[in-house]
Amino acid sequence: MWPYKKKIIPKKLHICMIAQKFPILGMAGAHSFLWPIAKKMVSLGHSVSVISWKNSQNKTYLDQDGVRAYFLGHIYEKASLSNFSELCHKQFLQLHKIQKFNIVHSIDKTGILIAQNKKLYKTPIIFDIEATAISQYLFLASLSQDNVRNFIKIHFNLLYRFIVNFLKQDRNILKQASAIFVSSTLQRSILERYFLFPDYHTYLVPYGVDVHDFSLQSKSPILQQKLLIPKQAKILLTISNMSELTGITSLLKAFSKVAIKKSSTRLIIIGNGPNYQNIQRLVLDLALGDHVILLGHIPNLELMDYIALSDIFISLTPHSSGFDPNLINAMVQKKIVIGADINPISSLIQNNINGFLTKPSDINTLGKHLIASVFDTQPSLELGEKAQSTVHKLFNLDTMAKQTLDAYYSVLKKRPL
Repeated sequence: MWPYKKKIIPKKLHICMIAQKFPILGMAGAHSFLWPIAKKMVSLGHSVSVISWKNSQNKTYLDQDGVRAYFLGHIYEKASLSNFSELCHKQFLQLHKIQKFNIVHSIDKTGILIAQNKKLYKTPIIFDIEATAISQYLFLASLSQDNVRNFIKIHFNLLYRFIVNFLKQDRNILKQASAIFVSSTLQRSILERYFLFPDYHTYLVPYGVDVHDFSLQSKSPILQQKLLIPKQAKILLTISNMSELTGITSLLKAFSKVAIKKSSTRLIIIGNGPNYQNIQRLVLDLALGDHVILLGHIPNLELMDYIALSDIFISLTPHSSGFDPNLINAMVQKKIVIGADINPISSLIQNNINGFLTKPSDINTLGKHLIASVFDTQPSLELGEKAQSTVHKLFNLDTMAKQTLDAYYSVLKKRPL
């Protein structure tokens, strides 16, 4: 019998990163942290190729900072996003024939066709938790309230979505994945307990935002004047895609208590989506027309001006992978932050220490946090300092790149093909 042949793992890896959204360096966006990590890995001697859909500059190919990126939505102009997975597989094969990839990292579910053939290509593939529907389950679970009718309704909906998504998507992804990257211990526990995905192949890699500038941005008096906000007013800010009503509804109802006690307080809501008109109607129903500013869509590059203007930042929207970059930027700016306890952010925020946590449906707790923040019963300066310090420790680019590479090497050592 032939002796076991030890697999040789190269010191310098040839990496393929796949994501529908992969913003070019310098461009703000949901996955703006990916390019800096790829760039850092290249600077350490590794080779990184990116396969993505489109970019704001309409470029088909980009070789920047040693990172090679292919944007298939511009290469195949007549193709639709529904064909992205097939086109991605095709592009991967072309590149793989030229130089074999050591590992494939799919941020979303796009890499599934490659995963189904990983044994043929002899290349392990990692998926981020974003490829699954776990964020939906967490958000639904957070809506549960202390009454039997609501409990039954929410958990029936949760069970239904779990069955549908698991059969349609999650089962195949988890079956084919060599490993899964998660950004919180809660996600890790759910994968093992409810999806029976082995913890041995789950990696906690808490990347999620490109933070390189920790300087404080001053409030813009021009912007404050433009929004007709009183000079000494406390300003609350939330950014939402308005796909779910629960978080915004809870926030508006909790904020109404604050507005009664301190009429100069203002709540800015940025975002657009299917529930925009419902939110407008709720603002009027709660008699908050003078206190709530609905701005609709604001370009990503302008969001920092609004974060700097605010005193308190609230994020009650579920995030499937990584962290809410706007909330992270608010922490960098030493703002008081209030986050949902079902988001990955809950692994960052320690309640009453560097921010506040609440269930999106818990109006009473949210109201208490808002009142404490507006009336400074919890020292805002101390909370802000600790919030910035937390981000500084966790989202150092060197640390994020090292954690990612360590996980890559670990996957290769375990030979999970």
